[in-house]
Amino acid sequence: QYPEKYVEDIMGITKYDDVSEYESMNEMYYMYLGEKIYSSFKDYVIASKGVASELEYEAYLRLQAQKAVAERMTIQAIYEDAGLTVTSEHLNKVLADKGSSMEYMADMEAMYGKGYIYQLAMKEAVIEYLMDNIKVIK
Repeated sequence: QYPEKYVEDIMGITKYDDVSEYESMNEMYYMYLGEKIYSSFKDYVIASKGVASELEYEAYLRLQAQKAVAERMTIQAIYEDAGLTVTSEHLNKVLADKGSSMEYMADMEAMYGKGYIYQLAMKEAVIEYLMDNIKVIK
């Protein structure tokens, strides 16, 4: 089972990202070609997500959000079970992976919240833990 509020939050973030990409693409095409590539957000969704209706798009958003929530819940379970903690090295790894600055991270925190940044660092802690402790059996 997925925490419904969490799924809805991820759906909202994903839709926000999609709308931002739609607007950005239209602005870029208008700037270079003098016309927009998509006449509506629905056209963008059909072309980029392969869905034919608003209802299908909502189902797509829900499925993507459920996958993201499942991954994050798994990471959190490993994190808690192993008794891990987030360090400044994990936060620095997040910055390096994003090719970002502290200013970018502050913007991300303002947009998505401190929990989002912490989740990214938590994932780094779990990956480090797994890399140090996993044994591959052939």
